[in-house]
Amino acid sequence: MHTTNTTLPVFPASIGGATLSHYASVTEDGTLCFVSDKVYRACPDCGTVFVASAYRAAFDGPPACPFCGEPQSRPMPPRRLS
Repeated sequence: MHTTNTTLPVFPASIGGATLSHYASVTEDGTLCFVSDKVYRACPDCGTVFVASAYRAAFDGPPACPFCGEPQSRPMPPRRLS
């Protein structure tokens, strides 16, 4: 499989179509999040569960809790459906 990295120009556009079709969503931390990028995180202080971007956490560190501001949120393990 051959892949090529190219730089494409960015044009201002509405993301309404993408979010309405559930292709992308905006998470609580304001990150545009593609469906496979969503990670549920829990705040160790107040117990708030929120959705954040996995890529943002990888590059910027864990996102802060949107409720209390605790900067050390933790990813929740995936639930296994039986």
